[in-house]
Amino acid sequence: MSIPIAANIGGIGTPIGTPPNAIAIKYIADTLGADVSFFGWMMVMVPIMLIILLFSWWLLKTLFKFEQREIKIELTGEFEKSPKAYIVYVAFAITILLWISDKFTGVNANVVALIPFAIFSVTGVITKDDLKLIDWDVLWLVAGGFALGVGLNETGLAKNLVEHIPFNSYSVLTMMIGAGLLCYAMSTFMSNTATAALLIPNFSSSWHEYAKRP
Repeated sequence: MSIPIAANIGGIGTPIGTPPNAIAIKYIADTLGADVSFFGWMMVMVPIMLIILLFSWWLLKTLFKFEQREIKIELTGEFEKSPKAYIVYVAFAITILLWISDKFTGVNANVVALIPFAIFSVTGVITKDDLKLIDWDVLWLVAGGFALGVGLNETGLAKNLVEHIPFNSYSVLTMMIGAGLLCYAMSTFMSNTATAALLIPNFSSSWHEYAKRP
């Protein structure tokens, strides 16, 4: 259980950790006019991620007490030293450096993400056979989540929903708890990306309206 929990929590630490982060950054820029850098996101979200991770670790230890005293793990892999492996190491390091320095280089994180793909394709690290092994159905699911969010905005449905909810009568804490519970309920039955694509446009618009109240 710790693996999927850690994966979900750890994903919020960086903008590229999970697709909902990219959706959130887009609407932060559109609604609040704030330009969120890669490193700027990490400065805010990594501490939050660590707090949630520690709480989750404590919760798992409390609810599911581990009685086995020792765990033996045998790692049979080794550090690969082939030319292709070194290409991966260098490309990986360059990508990380460009991500965390995007405020200085001006290179968008999405563009940086294409750099290793281009390097691997040119050098033969990945081939057309490797591309066939990609879970394209998952990518289509992610794309579908984005499409739902865009559809909500373009059709005016998101704005209509926001206008019919009396946000001015709710406190900030009530809004945060309510939004969290709604996200939790929806993501139980659909992907996190689809949930974010559906709810973030509404929440960003509602927060914008909430901020304007006297």
